[in-house]
Amino acid sequence: MSAFESQTFVSANKLSVRSYLVEHWLPLMKDRLKPTTFNSYERTLSSYVLPRIGTLRLQELVPAHLNRLYADLRSGGGTEQSKAKASQPKPLSPKTVRNVHAVLSKALNDGVDAGLLVINAAQRAKPPRQPAAGSEIQAWSADELARFLEFVSNDRLFAAWHVAAYTGLRRGELLGLRWRDVDFDRAVLSVRQTIVLDYTTPIISTPKNQEARVVDLDDETIKVLQHHEALQSEEKRAWGGGYADSGLVFRREDGNLINPDQLSQRFDRFVRGSGIRRIKFHGLRHTHATLMLGSRVPVKVVSERLGHADPAFTLRVYQHVLSGMQAEAAAMFASVVRTAVVSVSEPLRGCDLAVSPPEQRGSIARERGAVPGNWRFDRSRSARPELRVPGGSFEAAEGSDGCQSMFS
Repeated sequence: MSAFESQTFVSANKLSVRSYLVEHWLPLMKDRLKPTTFNSYERTLSSYVLPRIGTLRLQELVPAHLNRLYADLRSGGGTEQSKAKASQPKPLSPKTVRNVHAVLSKALNDGVDAGLLVINAAQRAKPPRQPAAGSEIQAWSADELARFLEFVSNDRLFAAWHVAAYTGLRRGELLGLRWRDVDFDRAVLSVRQTIVLDYTTPIISTPKNQEARVVDLDDETIKVLQHHEALQSEEKRAWGGGYADSGLVFRREDGNLINPDQLSQRFDRFVRGSGIRRIKFHGLRHTHATLMLGSRVPVKVVSERLGHADPAFTLRVYQHVLSGMQAEAAAMFASVVRTAVVSVSEPLRGCDLAVSPPEQRGSIARERGAVPGNWRFDRSRSARPELRVPGGSFEAAEGSDGCQSMFS
């Protein structure tokens, strides 16, 4: 069967990878993606893809080209922030390279759908392996978190650091929180909007999963927010007519939006000054999750608080926390079984046992740690002695034989 007959025929064209991505694909994506997602795609392509394979003809692109691209990025595809180190190659992490692969795969797949390509070369390319779950998770212990909050206790934005740690809100969700989204009477806050960067300009957008969520608050967090509200009212009076009342919980002294990157930079400075182990701002969210999971909070509850699409995602991200709890779970199970063994006050002799429904069970004397076979009955509160074992209850029938042998 010919390519035309199998509907895989594609007209030859001289489009380069750069022309396709910059002139065709990105313009279509601009109205389909959130500004932050579009900006991320554009930066990914301009920084990592176009300088290396932009001149190749689109229809000549094969998996080998992409494999070489990924290898180059892993060995030295990053850029240093410092001018002094700008000429030094900086390896990209496997996660970042996989992000490059994901953007390219989407773009090439759209090229197939548009009739510009026969196959998507990215489908057969080999990006770096996915890092092990939890290998890139940065989180503090409860002691480290407490030390940090003590260190920043006098900061103007102390409430922001506290709320981030005690709720697990994302950076943009924290900065997009409004006072009308906080219900002090019900002790909850609602995540309805987020502040993101349109390049360098902060703008208001919808939450990551496009849906609002409700997060319960503890008493201490309520008090922290109420104190912060009072301080904010004083700032508003001090600024007078020059105050921009945005209604946001966390804002600049003049009432305007806080740039998300500036919040992260402020956090980084405090962490360095505190001497505590370095983590990024997003690490406060990971800290919230790992401390809850380590305290045996159900995964579904943690997932709901974090705003994950489903608990399965939470399990994948924080599997390292849950796997560390297996030894404790095994010991707990053994303890439950040991304490469930029933001990009977005197051996049964000359009786049969008949099953007794739960509603007819008598008084049972239980001795923690008893060994099966050491059965004793409590006859003090029941006309007919009863033996309760895990999974059922047996009642002695008077005047019968054969009971003793059942427990020997």
